[in-house]
Amino acid sequence: MSILNYLKCPFSKKSKIDNNVQLTQEEKASQLIDALGGVANIETIDSCLTRLRVILKDRSLVNKAKLTQLGSKGNIKEGHNGLQVIIGSGAVRLTEIIKTQM
Repeated sequence: MSILNYLKCPFSKKSKIDNNVQLTQEEKASQLIDALGGVANIETIDSCLTRLRVILKDRSLVNKAKLTQLGSKGNIKEGHNGLQVIIGSGAVRLTEIIKTQM
C-alpha cells in the first residue's frame, strides 16, 4: 500500500452544476431575471465589463443558489438595495438582453 493512499484528499470542491446543459444568452438572461426576484423586483440594471449592477426593490428575494448555478462567481452587496453579480466577460451582452426582456 502506498503512502499516497493516506494522503488522498479532495482539494477542490466538485461542482453540483450540470455543465452539459448549455443555455442560450436569452434563456440565461430570463433565468437571471427570475433569480433576481423577477422583473417587478428590478429597479435598474447596468453593467461594467464583468458585473451586472442591479438596484432591487427587495434584495431578500434574490436566489443566490440560482445565481451560482447560472455562472455567478460571487455577489457584492452595495448599500440597502444594490447588488453586483460577478458574471464574467458576458455581462454587458446579458445586460442588453435583460433590458429588452424587461
